[in-house]
Amino acid sequence: MPVNWNDKDVLERLFIAALASLDNKININEVARIYGEDMTYHALENRMRRYKKEATTLKDEAADREGAVKSPMKTRTKKSDAGSPKGAVKTGRITKKATTTTKIKSEPLVDEELLHGMGEEVVGDDEAVDETDEFV
Repeated sequence: MPVNWNDKDVLERLFIAALASLDNKININEVARIYGEDMTYHALENRMRRYKKEATTLKDEAADREGAVKSPMKTRTKKSDAGSPKGAVKTGRITKKATTTTKIKSEPLVDEELLHGMGEEVVGDDEAVDETDEFV
């Protein structure tokens, strides 16, 4: 049966078991200092008497027991290749698929005459005058 950690009795029993594991030795003055607020040494000592008695009783009862109760263990399902989806990683290493080389689409070359015509006017055979020079 699982432990209900929200139950006040469970938390109190946990504290008593922890106190029993320390052989009822606790620095009450230090605990009161750390707790702060209105906690005094005498108030804490008075409250701890009951817990120390219960811790002694709990430790005597536990003397007959060997160890902690084992947790219920779930069995793991075996991995099988048949049940794995297509393309799943089987070895733990990821391998990349070989890429096929793509063909480069050939484009027609632009005529040199068109390049010379952009931004320039052809005057003669080999003479070219820049448009910006005309307006000077």
